[in-house]
This record gives sequence, C-alpha cells and structure tokens, in this order.
Amino acid sequence: MTSTTRWQVALAVGGTTVIELMAGPPGWAMVLDGAVAVALFSFAAVALDVSRRYALICACTGVAWLLPEIVPGTSWLHRALMVAAVLSFSDGRLRRPYGAVVVLGVAAAGLVPAPTPRAVALASLGVAIVLVAVSEGPPGGGPWPKARRAPQVRAAVLTGVALWMPLVSLVLQDTTVMSGTITVERVVELAYALMLLAATVVLLWAVVSLEGQETESVLALSETEGTDATLGHLRVAAASANDVPTRRALDSAIALLEHNVALHQQLTGAVEEARDSRRRLAAALERERRMLRARLAERAMPELAVLARSVGQLDDDALDAAGRALVLQCRAEVASIGDDLEVLAEGLHPAALSQAGLSGFAEVAAHSTTPVVVHLPETRLPPDIEAALWFSCSEALANAVKHANPTCVTVSGTVREGRVVVEIHDDGVGGAHFLADGGLASLEDRLRAVDGTLTLASPRSGGTTVRMEVPLP
Repeated sequence: MTSTTRWQVALAVGGTTVIELMAGPPGWAMVLDGAVAVALFSFAAVALDVSRRYALICACTGVAWLLPEIVPGTSWLHRALMVAAVLSFSDGRLRRPYGAVVVLGVAAAGLVPAPTPRAVALASLGVAIVLVAVSEGPPGGGPWPKARRAPQVRAAVLTGVALWMPLVSLVLQDTTVMSGTITVERVVELAYALMLLAATVVLLWAVVSLEGQETESVLALSETEGTDATLGHLRVAAASANDVPTRRALDSAIALLEHNVALHQQLTGAVEEARDSRRRLAAALERERRMLRARLAERAMPELAVLARSVGQLDDDALDAAGRALVLQCRAEVASIGDDLEVLAEGLHPAALSQAGLSGFAEVAAHSTTPVVVHLPETRLPPDIEAALWFSCSEALANAVKHANPTCVTVSGTVREGRVVVEIHDDGVGGAHFLADGGLASLEDRLRAVDGTLTLASPRSGGTTVRMEVPLP
C-alpha cells in the first residue's frame, strides 16, 4: 500500500466518522454502519493502484451507502453499485452482458414501491449474482486467474445473502427477539450490513494481495502448462486488459518469462556445448591412446627386440666373470622392459578391444581368478564409447574380485533404443557404496566423459550390481 493510499484511507475514516456523528448519537449500530462505509472508501483507495475505473465504482458505493443519511429515499442506489463492484472485480468492467442485466435489475428492484415485490425481486437477483460470478468464463479468451475468481465468488455469495434480508424481514414481520426493543427487522438490517461489510472485506483483502496472487498464478500456470503456454495466455490477457496497471503488470510478467526462456536457451546451449566438448576430449584421448600404442608396437618394441637379440648373441665364453654378470643383467633388464612395454601397450588400448570391440572382453575375463560369464554385444560402437565401457568393466571386475569375495561374476550388455547398457553383477558380500576418491567414483567420471551414467545396487549380503548406460551419438 503506497503512502498516498494510506492518506486516502485515513481521510475516508475521518470523513465517515464526521458524517456518522452528524447523523445521530453514537451507538453500536452506527459503528457497524460506519465500518461498512470506511471499508468501502478504503476499498476505493486501495483499488486505485489496480484500476481507476474500479476505484471509482468502489468510491461511489461508499458515497451511496452514506447518502440515505443525507438524502432520504436513496437507499436503493448502494445495492446496485455493490453488485457492480462484485461482478466487475478487479478492473471495473462487466465481462458478460447478463452481468450488466443483473446490476440494472438490482437498481430497478430498489425503485419498486411495494415492499413484497421488491423483496422477492431482490432475493431472486441475489441468486442471479452468485450464478453470474460462478459461471463467468475467461475474459477476452485468456485465463481468468483463480486468484481473482475465488474472492469474487465469495463476495457474490455474501452479497446475494444480503439481498435476501428484505424478504426475511417481511416473512418475520412483527416478531420480537429477546425483548420488545430489539425487533427482527432491526436484527435483519444489521445482518444485511454485516453481509455487505464481509463482502467488502473479502474484495479489499483480495486487492491488497492481488500482486502476490497473480505471481503465484503465473508460477502455477507455468508449472502445469509449460512456459510457452503460459506466455500465450499472458499475451491474450494483456491484449484484453482494459486498465493500465493490469496491462503493465502482465507486460512485466511476459518480459520476465521471455527473459527466463532466453536464459534457459542459453544455458541449454552452454550445457550442450560442454557435453560436446567433453565427448570430443574423450574421443581425442582415445585417439592418442591408440596412436601411442601403435608407436610402441611400431618403434619401441621392435627396437627393443633387436637389442635383445644383440645382447643374446654375445659370447659369454669370451668374457670374464664380471662381463658375464653384466651381460646376464642386461638380458634380464631388456626382457623386463619388454614385458613392461607389453603391459603398457595392452593398458593403453587392448588388442582384443581393437579387434572385437566389447565382445573381446571375454578374453580378459578368462584370466580372472574368479569365474566370469560374459554376454556382451558384438555390435561395434564408437571407439570412445567402447574404450570407456571396456575400462569401466575392467575396473568393476577388479573391484568385485578384490572386495566382494564372489563365487561368480556376470558381465552382460545390450544395445537398444540408441543406448548401450552394461551390467556387472557379482554374488559377493554386497554393501558397496560411493566414496569421493574410490574406484566407483573414477568409473562414474570415466562414463560421464561420454555422457554415460552409473548406478549401484548393493544390499548387504545380496551381491552388487553396477549398471552403466551410455547414449549413442
């Protein structure tokens, strides 16, 4: 509530108090009457921030409420204006022709001189108010926000009940309550004022919290229907908005959502670029491993073999004891280096992987100390994916043999729906879990390089299943 609005509310309270004191001595009935007037004028002041048209209707309703104390015979006017305030919430426009018919009907009924027909007409129109409020659809083809519909319907029910009070007064005429000084007619009049006060408070509270409710409505709509659908609804609502504040609020919401969509697209692009970059890096790393293995096989290992032959051709008999010992040491070191290069070459890129892809893993599993059953697809995959899955399977198998104490390990995989899925299951002790610097974490990092995922199922005494899933490009 702005500072100007607070001053307007204070002025309404002061002005209403002066008018009520001028009308007669203070009493609890006068306090209730003044409360209705204050609520209406406060409603007008607060509604000014939302719609000037609606604020004018509320202000006129407040004036009409006090007018009978100054100009007798004008008590019918506030009913029509109150109905208009309810049905035109919150922009001051009646969205359906039958809403205008109800407002005019309430005004006409108030001018009927005969009490009984007037009371019956007002009671019928009280029902019509509720029906109109409940049946109103979206304005201008856009969504009629629940933030506005709910208080409008509640206020319509309260106003409709208030319009039944004249008929109730006629039905219970000449009846007394508690004592002869408090008649049913007086009680009904007070109930009427209370109903209108409650309706005014409902709408007043809705206007005060309208901005937050609109935000919640936009967020809820965005969650249920998606951003694109929400933008479409908001654009339709903005095009049909008749007051400047509402249009500005909708335009701001549209601009915010459009900005969020642009940021989301940028973020999506950045994520895709990072994913592509990571895939390219993994592919480049795999190429380097292949090239290094090829260089070892083409250069280092043949030269080492020549050196081994040269050392082997030395005549031990022509050497003294020290020379023979040195030759024997050279032969052992050359053989050891050869073995190390073989292991290094196999670790860089196994020959079975190059020749048979994932199905060649059975050759590695055959050397395991634990029985391993391998069912991997023979379909060849992109080299970086094959390498990532191969080395992940090798490490998962080594972890199972080392930590789970299994009697059997199964390695199975399938290629379907553009994804390759590999599972390593052992019947060991279970209870495996991720550690920040553990083997499973390194497996997960290796798979992420090719957009893969790793899941672990390892109940206590129930074995362990490591599932690896990688999308195919």
